[in-house]
Amino acid sequence: MSGGANGVVEVAGAVDVAGIEAQLRDLWEQLAGVEQQQESHPVMRACVQNLLVWAPDAQGASAGEAEAAVSQAMVDVTIDHPSRIMVFLPNGAGDRAGELEAWVTAQCHKLGKHQQVCCEQIMVAVGDERREHLPSLVRPLLVADLPTVMWWRAAPAFGEPSFESLADCTERVIIDAERAPRGIAGLIELARAVVGQPASRRVTDLAWSRATPWRIAVAEVFDVEEHRARLPNLASVEIQCDRLTPECGAAAHAEVGAESLLLAGWLASRLGWQPVGAPRSKDGVVELSLSSATGKAVTMRIKPAEQHGADGTQAITLSDGEATFTVNNAGERQLDVVADSPASQSPDRRVSAESMDEGPLLSRELAVLSSDGIYKQVLTFFSELGKE
Repeated sequence: MSGGANGVVEVAGAVDVAGIEAQLRDLWEQLAGVEQQQESHPVMRACVQNLLVWAPDAQGASAGEAEAAVSQAMVDVTIDHPSRIMVFLPNGAGDRAGELEAWVTAQCHKLGKHQQVCCEQIMVAVGDERREHLPSLVRPLLVADLPTVMWWRAAPAFGEPSFESLADCTERVIIDAERAPRGIAGLIELARAVVGQPASRRVTDLAWSRATPWRIAVAEVFDVEEHRARLPNLASVEIQCDRLTPECGAAAHAEVGAESLLLAGWLASRLGWQPVGAPRSKDGVVELSLSSATGKAVTMRIKPAEQHGADGTQAITLSDGEATFTVNNAGERQLDVVADSPASQSPDRRVSAESMDEGPLLSRELAVLSSDGIYKQVLTFFSELGKE
């Protein structure tokens, strides 16, 4: 066994699934023994929730990449949200289709100068033929009377047995729309699936969370009274984006990503713009025709960035024909805000954006306990697009 603060303590070798609880008890005994031998910080066991993680390796990735990536993300998450974590590593078909094995680790962090906080992580390798047994494995291992959250680290799969069997064990499901098929058709399909979920299943989205700095920056542009007065006259919006996810393959830049589409939906829902006709998509460029509350025509264009740079949204430009308001990705988690308006000489600004790395992003998402009504409105906007 090896370990240390801010790392992983592991019991070597696979364990029988039926004996996981016994192995967890052994883990805590070994942790306590190691700390005594090293005269290190005493160990405190902590858990505020159950966290289920579905983590297949990305197509073309080396074996074990998902396991390593999730374990690193859990280092960030468990600092603020100590959990009993169950990570499911699907093996697919073939010789490993009947496999179901597990091993246990612990995530440990220093708490001040005199104590370590540790929580449990159960890794489960599961083949196709054994996925139907997941609920009977999961439910006895959940810590009673604590909330249960599922992070689906793959393309959202509403309706598929593996997804539904785990989601039925939880009160909340965290997806990432960037892992769904790209383009407007992919987001419309996802929006309709999420809107159709039962009220008892709360769905949140890391792609929506990634868009938060952009929403804040755009909203702050119109905190200026002269700028806000131009909102009813906006006639065009252009959003440029650049994102490549494992599910997209080499031609990912041919279609726009979910984060930028969600930003477009956010603007439309906040400003009361209604779609006129079906969305159009050609050569990766999505165009929406909209009508404002006063009947003014508005055109939205979401397109791949001309020059590839950092992942995600690259620029948002709003114009009423006279004034132009732009937020640009300046890199290094910085956004440049530029207002070119004859009625205002507002200086250009550079604002900081939070880390969009997977671990910190998930940790911030777990800190939000209430439902996001605006996100639901945005998904409803997309779910209605193209309907007669």
